[in-house]
Parts: sequence; structure tokens; C-alpha cells
Amino acid sequence: MYAHQQGAIISGGSSQPHRSTRVRGSPETVDAIQITLNHSARTRTRVEWFGAKPIAVLILFAATGVGYYFFPHRPGFKTPIVSSDKSIAVLPFENLSRDPDNAYFAVGIQEEILTRLAKIGALKVISHTSTQQYAARPANLPEIARQLGVANILEGSVQRAGDEVHINTQLIRAATEEYLWAESYDRKLESMFGVEAEVATAVADALKAKLTSPEQRALEQKPTNNPEAYDAYLRALALWRENNFPDRLKALQHLEAAVHLDANFAIAWALLGRVNALNYHVERTPDRRHAAQTSLDTALRLRPDLPEVQLAGA
Repeated sequence: MYAHQQGAIISGGSSQPHRSTRVRGSPETVDAIQITLNHSARTRTRVEWFGAKPIAVLILFAATGVGYYFFPHRPGFKTPIVSSDKSIAVLPFENLSRDPDNAYFAVGIQEEILTRLAKIGALKVISHTSTQQYAARPANLPEIARQLGVANILEGSVQRAGDEVHINTQLIRAATEEYLWAESYDRKLESMFGVEAEVATAVADALKAKLTSPEQRALEQKPTNNPEAYDAYLRALALWRENNFPDRLKALQHLEAAVHLDANFAIAWALLGRVNALNYHVERTPDRRHAAQTSLDTALRLRPDLPEVQLAGA
């Protein structure tokens, strides 16, 4: 290839590596053209090294830069945590029962209160997975709230003796450690079903979180009217929250008991579907697959609108 520019003649444009480029002209022109040629050659080499797709390379570099900007991994980098005034974490409830076997009851009540709070759209509620690492009634609430990114902490205790249940709850503004609301409940086991809804409604009022009419109706609905079925469900729920397969699978027998005692217990059917699905993944047999599908279908038939049922379906 030949080109003419200000009396300079350039030859040797072939892509063959053994041929050289000859440049003739004034020294200044030769230097300028030679620099341009060298730069072009280096650029062409880099493009060819990347498979002759410069646009793809630019996109890759741009994506890397954006990722580095938004997801920094530099030593010492700390993501700022911003807390909403209506954000809350429900810490594990303390078990004050003399019988250690009643520990499941405290876990179940705490989980049910958390679930009802999560149904209130105006509240930001931290999941059980994030809070279970903390002890009941921890010492440093401001630090825990900072770690979780919340402004408020709900803590409590549960004491059960036979069919008598005592529940104590308190809502605390973490930054100042002041009590925003506290209440105690003494109930018979058969009248326990409304306590979680009462606590959730009181917390929403204390945080000035307005409930919509559908949210209020959802909180007021009882999951079951059978106290034995509810007790079996709480046992299963506590086991389901464990971090190992064997314990989680033990929830199966309690859930089967719960739905046997109350065939319309929708959230028990939903959790049974999840446990059966886990059991199927452990051992893939047609019977276990059928059990998981049947449990889910029953829950969907009873209450397709419930978040617990929709989660099981997902």
C-alpha cells in the first residue's frame, strides 16, 4: 500500500511480519509518521490479541470499572449502614421455662411475631437468618443495631408451664436504649393464637407505621383454632430454623401431626411442602416428590394468598 503526504512516501503496509516499513521524507515528517505507524502497529497487535473484537474488550473493561466502583473490595472499605426509623430486628426470645424441652416454644413465638411484622409494608423487618446469631437480651444493643442496619430492636421472653404461657416483649430504640413500648401477656395455650398479632399491631403503632386494611385483616386471621395442632406446628418451625438437614427433616413428623389435627391448617401444609421438598432432594424417590407436590397443592387450595404459601410454591 502506498500513500502520499507532504512529500513523504510510505510503503510496507502488508500484514506479513517479516516485511519492514520504509519511510522517506523530511526528518520531522518521518518522525511523526513513524510514531503513528508504531502506535497503529501496537494497537493492531493488542486488538488481534483480544480476538479482533475491540468493542467487546471495551465493554469488558467498562463493566469491570463499574463493578469496582459499586462493589469495592479495597482493604478497610466499609459500607455505610443507613437505618430507617421504621426498621426493626426481632432478636431470639429468651426461654424462661423450667423445662428445657420448651425451648422450641420461645423460638416458634419469636418467629411468628417476626412473620407478622414482615407483613406490614411500612416496616423494614430483618430476617430470622440475620438475627439468629445473637443471644437473647444482648448487652450491646447499639452495636447490634448498627450491624443489622436497624433503628429498633424487639426482644422478649417466653415462659410455659403446662397450658399456661407468659410472654414478655419490649420495643427498644437502639441508639438511646429507651423503651418505646413494652407489654406482658398471660394466656392459656388455647388462646395463644392472637398474641402474635397483638404484638405486631402494637409495634406498628409505636413506630407510627400505618397498616392498610388488607394488612390489618391478615394480622387478625388465626392460623388454626386447634391448640394441639398449633403446638405441633411451633415444634416443627423451631426444627426448620436449625442449620442442618437432619434436624430440619425432623420437622416432618410434627407437621404431619399438625395437618392431621387440623386439615385446614394452610401454613402448616405450606411448611410441610417445603420439608417434603427438602426430603426429596436428599433422596429422589417418586413417593417423596408426590408428598411434596400434594402438600403444596393442598396449601394452595386452602390459602393461595398467604405469603407462607407463595414462598412454598416458589
